Amino acid sequence: MYPVYLGILWLCAKIMMSSQTNATDFAAILTGDDNLTVFADGRLVGYNGGFWNAARWFTFPIETKVIAVSVYNLPGHIGGFLGVFSNGVATDDNWKCKEILIRPDDGWEQTNFNDNAWPHAYVRHDNSDPLGFYPVPGIPLDVHWISAANHNAVRFICRRHFTEEDKRSNSTLIAIYALTENQTISLYLDGVFTARANDSLTVVKDQHERQAIHVEDPSADAEVYFLSSSSNGARTDDRSWRCSNEYHEGWFLPNFSDTSWPRPRVGAGSTFFISPDAKWIGYSLAKSNRIFCRWKTTEGKRIFVHGHPPGSRSVGIEKKRAGDQRGLEVKQKTTWREPRIGYQINFFIAVASAYTNMS
Repeated sequence: MYPVYLGILWLCAKIMMSSQTNATDFAAILTGDDNLTVFADGRLVGYNGGFWNAARWFTFPIETKVIAVSVYNLPGHIGGFLGVFSNGVATDDNWKCKEILIRPDDGWEQTNFNDNAWPHAYVRHDNSDPLGFYPVPGIPLDVHWISAANHNAVRFICRRHFTEEDKRSNSTLIAIYALTENQTISLYLDGVFTARANDSLTVVKDQHERQAIHVEDPSADAEVYFLSSSSNGARTDDRSWRCSNEYHEGWFLPNFSDTSWPRPRVGAGSTFFISPDAKWIGYSLAKSNRIFCRWKTTEGKRIFVHGHPPGSRSVGIEKKRAGDQRGLEVKQKTTWREPRIGYQINFFIAVASAYTNMS
């Protein structure tokens, strides 16, 4: 008689593309006061987690025709909806908003729902803290809160139709978050200075091929890390970025050679308004209070299977601020560095088997 092998084979594969996300997607950073629910063409996309001052990163298919949101607020408090999209759309009076007293109309979140009778959104103050409100990190200061006409509505819903022009937009949403509030972020796109801010920086700009980011802390004893994500697929990681802690003339220009710069040190991410697949990055060779980093498109596919390739590193990063309601804490987590090749396959196979001799 022949022996029979009995066993179980587990094969877990994680397929990861380059840092470029699906070119048919667009992104947004959104929040609501207090609870936000987001739909795209009737499909539930996600929530803000119930924290008005912690905006979230959302992605949508480029063919999306209608974005619809529901906002629930505590009774007796002012509510609102605030956000910016990678195609340049923001919360303004092009949205239509309606207070809900009992229940919303059936299908209000669907694409073909008729909202002609709805009033346009009531546009309130912007995100620059003009009335003593805490600015929401991750959303530009000139973007305005909107709501139904009744500021104290416990629940209201909003809709916006996306035109063909909106869908053809060639702009990119870029969000950057520093480790502490007093660290200064400077952004360059294709060699041109674009913006500077402390703590966090969000811009919507034309498409580009190169990003250069400088983050610096005024304290010589500080250590600098930052998070970043863009709607064109750029993410802070240790694959498509190179970083130095020294200033080099023309370091932000497209033709500058950064081949001698090391890959950054990476810590587990992330925070609310940054894409969840972004990682904290810092200078890898020494503690430094400043960092100059450059990003370029990464070519090729990568296939990984559970397990950590050789050369993995553990980095623990903690971001806590006194009086800061965001209170981000990044726990220690193993991160790994793979050889920089176009294709890589690592297999981790666990096999449990029993051998039975049958006679």
